[in-house]
Amino acid sequence: MNRNGLHYWVVAAILAGLLIALYFSSQIPMFKSIYSFFGFFPDDFGEPISDGTSIVGVNLKDDQLQYYTGEEWRDINSKKNGELFPMGKYEFEPALFKKSIEDFYLYSERRPKALSISVNDWRYWVVEIGDFGYDNLNRYNLKIASHIKKRFKVKDLYNEPIYYNDKISDIVKVDYSFYVLAFQEYNKYKDKFVQAISWRDSILEDGNCERFLELNLDENKKGMGKKLYTVRKVGQYIFVDLSEPVYGVAVEKWKNESCFGVKNYVDDDIKITKEPEEIKFVFLRRSAHSFLERNKIEILKYSKEDNGVKNWRFSRGDQLNSIINSNRDLNLYVQVKYLDSIYKELNNKNFNEGFVLLTRPDDGLFWQNSVTFDSDKSVEGVYINGKKIDGWNELLKKIDGKEFNSVLNDSLRSEFTYKVLDNYYSSFKFEDSKEANVQ
Repeated sequence: MNRNGLHYWVVAAILAGLLIALYFSSQIPMFKSIYSFFGFFPDDFGEPISDGTSIVGVNLKDDQLQYYTGEEWRDINSKKNGELFPMGKYEFEPALFKKSIEDFYLYSERRPKALSISVNDWRYWVVEIGDFGYDNLNRYNLKIASHIKKRFKVKDLYNEPIYYNDKISDIVKVDYSFYVLAFQEYNKYKDKFVQAISWRDSILEDGNCERFLELNLDENKKGMGKKLYTVRKVGQYIFVDLSEPVYGVAVEKWKNESCFGVKNYVDDDIKITKEPEEIKFVFLRRSAHSFLERNKIEILKYSKEDNGVKNWRFSRGDQLNSIINSNRDLNLYVQVKYLDSIYKELNNKNFNEGFVLLTRPDDGLFWQNSVTFDSDKSVEGVYINGKKIDGWNELLKKIDGKEFNSVLNDSLRSEFTYKVLDNYYSSFKFEDSKEANVQ
């Protein structure tokens, strides 16, 4: 044998030995994790899936089909369309399996189709399930739109939806430039979120409206066939146990239209019998066009005028005590339509529309004029029918002296907004105070 031939066989032997060493060292956990990290071998290299493995599902967060070893979840490597994946004694097509499990959870009809929940005297939610996309690697499957009840006969200006994943901390808002009042409602009505989640998961195993999922697979090389399964969910995983199909004459609970057991709220129009005579804002305006106008206590009031129509009026605090203690002396106020540079936009706006103009960020009137509510001026605050709103003292501790711009952050502005709206609309009286809740 010449030297070149000998050199070839020596190199080949060394490479073969190196590959054998890499293989066996890959079975040692410490080396295996290192090799896997650098992509030398797939996670399941050299490890056939045990015959006892039967749990397969979708990781909702990573959007990945996986199987459970009994200790950890592992990815099921992508296969060509139509190619079967062997998992113990089972074989199935990964792409179709993933779609079947995912679609079952995200798009199966619930009872009722959309859930309506009465939150309080003036708000209700409409809850929907689906695939609502990603945000910071989270995938959202629950949409909650919050609405003002029809009985108030105002345009709903606070109905931006929020999206939810699998933890309360995963609630996000879509439009960061505005308020999402459902965040405030969550803090106050967490039981409503529990009800929404229960509705979403009602079709799962042992749920009030349990449904069956049909899957196509091969077991023990007997050929492809269809079987029914119940679906389970733990954390971010939705999955089935292939060893536990539905047998016999089992009937889906979902077939009972009232299976969920909670009646849907129906937003009926109910006649108003009494509404607040006025709502009044007493505040400090830190900025103004004229130096002499700065740091003046000002008052905005929404109440009936002489013609019986409600509108906005303004006053500066020169006659502060008289203004605070009087509900009807309109001579102390100026009609806002004459205030060209400050509050003219409020003219002929109802309370809901006017309050949005006051409190929205960036271009709201409170924002533009650096409005604050200070604790050192005991008269400052929000009044309904001459009385400070409920919870004002607790709220003031948080917003005391903070200007309605970037100083008063989104969360505090939202809390202020909700507190005022909650007090205002809760003070209405109706012909029939009972909620109209029917399926």
